[in-house]
Amino acid sequence: QQSSSSSSRKGTNQLLQESKSAEEALEALEMVNKDHRLSSINIVTCIHTIAKTSPMFLHDTHTYRIQRQFGRLISHLEDISKDLDARGLASAIWAFGRLDVLSTHSSNEAKSGYVRIKPKLLAEYLYLAHGKLSEAHPQSMANILWSMVRLRLRSEVDLLKEIEKNLVLRRNT
Repeated sequence: QQSSSSSSRKGTNQLLQESKSAEEALEALEMVNKDHRLSSINIVTCIHTIAKTSPMFLHDTHTYRIQRQFGRLISHLEDISKDLDARGLASAIWAFGRLDVLSTHSSNEAKSGYVRIKPKLLAEYLYLAHGKLSEAHPQSMANILWSMVRLRLRSEVDLLKEIEKNLVLRRNT
């Protein structure tokens, strides 16, 4: 039998995954946060859901409140990175790419809205993911690769080589 903490987290993640918009995901997270301490998985699931359901929410000036809430959510990522498994890290990295949160090009300024992450935070997530590639599912590795291309990360050659090595090893087993 699951503990109530474990089952409430599962319920929280299911609620977050079923959200149809950034607004719904953030409202669900806020509701849960009133009663329970959020887990690292809850935070990443919310960020992933927002990126999946409404990546354009950052472009709309009417969503400043949501942008502010999302910015606070992003700030939690610094505290939870070491708690995440390979899938959680890959989900966060994929969301970074989907939302183009590193964009610094002037033509993308309006597109990217107010939310940015520090390049150091992305580097930490990539470093931690690199160390957990042996645990990662091929889909997680593909998500990391896609995000690296989307964010134009050309300097992560070691990570690219390690992903290739892991995929080749799995194909040959």
